[in-house]
Amino acid sequence: EKRRLKRLEKKEAKLGSLNPDKTQPKEREVKGSWDDVRGYLNINEHLTGPTPQGRHGPKTELECMVDAAIAEGDFEKAEILSDSLSNSQFAVKIADAFAAKRYAEELKVEKAREYIKKQKKLPWGFEAKERWEMKGNM
Repeated sequence: EKRRLKRLEKKEAKLGSLNPDKTQPKEREVKGSWDDVRGYLNINEHLTGPTPQGRHGPKTELECMVDAAIAEGDFEKAEILSDSLSNSQFAVKIADAFAAKRYAEELKVEKAREYIKKQKKLPWGFEAKERWEMKGNM
């Protein structure tokens, strides 16, 4: 079992280390990681739902500052604050997506381990003899 796990890990590491395009590995790595995470971006959206802000949750300080800037009529400041608010919300989404991706990878590894454990041991496989089965003890 342990040997099989080690072989699997070595094989995965070997496949992961192969890079067919050596010209721009940094750009390929960034693009690859973005493509991997894109599927996980709105993974927990079904949990929050389209709930209005109103009485269901307090506004953040940044949202209050945007409202105050709009009330004062300073729309440039409100736009800047709104942009920073959207950037921070996007950063939170990205962090959640990476966490979901990591969790999915952990589940995949765990499933592989469970599959290997559940595989039936074949009776004709080589097994070393126990001490009491050696020729000298017969």
